[in-house]
Amino acid sequence: MMITNPYSSLLTAYPHLCHELETIPANEIAYASPQSWICQETPLPQASYNLQIIAVWNAAARSTLINTILHGCKIFCHSAKSLAHGVSSELN
Repeated sequence: MMITNPYSSLLTAYPHLCHELETIPANEIAYASPQSWICQETPLPQASYNLQIIAVWNAAARSTLINTILHGCKIFCHSAKSLAHGVSSELN
């Protein structure tokens, strides 16, 4: 049975703006602590649906991510050139 919700619909409609990071099976979901109200524990039922963790990128987040990746690439290229120059110096 396929379950749709607004986030699943967003994931389908705009795959370039969002990504499913992980799915946690319902049988592996555990609550951190029992819920209580005035010293009476309220048992919570076992989850009946899988939990999907979806990242949704807005324009600012995409811009930041792209700039971070570009900055990392520049650092890598500079390091690779320095390494290549050092190796060629040692070979001569």
